[in-house]
Amino acid sequence: MLKNLFLISLISTFSYYASAQVTYLADTAFTTDALGGGGSGSCIYTGGHFYGVENKYPSTYWIADYFVVPMGDTWVFDTVVIFGFQQGIYYDLALYPFQQAYLQIYEGGPPGMGGNVIWGDTVTNIMVSTGFTGIYRTDQDQLSLSGIRYLKLHLSPAPSLTSGTYWLSWACKEYINPASGGVPFPPVCPPKVLPGRINPTGQRGRKDSSGVWSYIIDNGDTLGFNKIIIGSDAISATAIIANRSSATLNQNAPNPFSCSTNISFYLPNSGDVKLSVYNVMGNLVAELIQGELNQGQHSVIFDGGNLPSGMYYYQLSTSTAVETKQMVLEK
Repeated sequence: MLKNLFLISLISTFSYYASAQVTYLADTAFTTDALGGGGSGSCIYTGGHFYGVENKYPSTYWIADYFVVPMGDTWVFDTVVIFGFQQGIYYDLALYPFQQAYLQIYEGGPPGMGGNVIWGDTVTNIMVSTGFTGIYRTDQDQLSLSGIRYLKLHLSPAPSLTSGTYWLSWACKEYINPASGGVPFPPVCPPKVLPGRINPTGQRGRKDSSGVWSYIIDNGDTLGFNKIIIGSDAISATAIIANRSSATLNQNAPNPFSCSTNISFYLPNSGDVKLSVYNVMGNLVAELIQGELNQGQHSVIFDGGNLPSGMYYYQLSTSTAVETKQMVLEK
């Protein structure tokens, strides 16, 4: 239950959302520990040793991970969110922001294994904004802390992908610190890791080293990366939602919240639905909905007045999909 809950969770404290959107993929799993002072940590998984994987431009250090468009769906999206930190930079995040990011989409197989590029190139910067997620990447002993940033990428023209398996490949420009005599801070991507410091199963992350692609193996396990794929106003998100074959769970509002917040979702068909809230340990704290609902938009108020401040997860379960997102209670 714990692994399923956190495998696909949307980090909700960032400010990268469009005014109207559909979230096709919210594949973010890296909040593992509560740090001192109310912060959140992302610790390497037990037995692992990769603090992160370099993805440095213009050097040949690209990384890639796959995603699947379900049967019968078409994804049309103009926003991809990736995550990273800069090696050697601790705490002082405002002085060292990410500057540029580059993205390609492959189909027909992974990069280096028969895949062909169908969108993007290796020279066009498509990053439009970046910011601190509120999460720090730590080692197993939490001795070093690097702030994880989100990088919002704008894709134009928007890809239109029918059902199948695709690969995102990306790299970021490293920061050269003039105050330190030109010392570079390489960009690094944090692998997925679940509470309990578990490496999720079924991952297929790849890395490019001098033109040679290979899977990223850490202590016998293949790593994967966090990513979000969003369609927004510019590509008629309302029409996309109407044509989707699976349920859509929206971000709660307001978020963060001090007492109560609204959670809404869309059902493409009538059927049994369960909407639950869990704490960071995976314990159930509220069962908001359990029963049959009609097709269409629905919403419910979650009252967290009797709960302590912190991070919580809300999960929508239907007969065809399970989607989880994250919210923050601040009193």
